[in-house]
Amino acid sequence: MELLLSSDFVYTNSKGAVFSKREYIEAYVLDPSVVWRGQHLKAEQITIVGDTAILVGRVHDEARFGDLELDGEFSTTQVYRRSNGQWQYLVGHTSSLQCPTA
Repeated sequence: MELLLSSDFVYTNSKGAVFSKREYIEAYVLDPSVVWRGQHLKAEQITIVGDTAILVGRVHDEARFGDLELDGEFSTTQVYRRSNGQWQYLVGHTSSLQCPTA
């Protein structure tokens, strides 16, 4: 993850929380209460402009966060930047596909 994520990485999750690279790694990778069972990304559109790539798609996450079980489908927008011949994940945003009920 250290190599995949840009040093300028920023991620906004489906609840609106914003994470820096360090915060993202601590919350989603290093936290021992987080157990990933799967993450499946389906790119619906990829646009490349120079050294920037924008991916729009869907992601299906299966994980446990402490006592919370997650099996959800999300919309995602991801921006990648090519630097020194390497693509790095620069900005990401995920939105829930489930509408809350009133």
